[in-house]
Amino acid sequence: MFINTVFLDIKDVESDKKNNLKTFPIVFGYKKTILILKIISLLSGLLLILGSLLYFIPTYSLILLLVVPYSFYYFKKSENKENFYLVNYVLADAEFILWLPFILIGKTLI
Repeated sequence: MFINTVFLDIKDVESDKKNNLKTFPIVFGYKKTILILKIISLLSGLLLILGSLLYFIPTYSLILLLVVPYSFYYFKKSENKENFYLVNYVLADAEFILWLPFILIGKTLI
């Protein structure tokens, strides 16, 4: 949720600056924000693996690792300014919709 929220803050930089808000994109800029989000995405994948290995979460939850490359995909797509709002409003927001089918598929397969 954090990754998605910070990513969606990118589109609001101008209005957030006017309101003196200190969001990640304002403090770090676009490129560093995306780098930080990529690192957090990879770490979340590692936490999923670790949680499964330590039996904190069910093994079928590992299917959520598919969210990591999906996030990298919309990070990459957002570099094209023409697609930026499509990426923000459709691809990034659709990530949550994918969680349920991923979990159901994982539960069915494992």
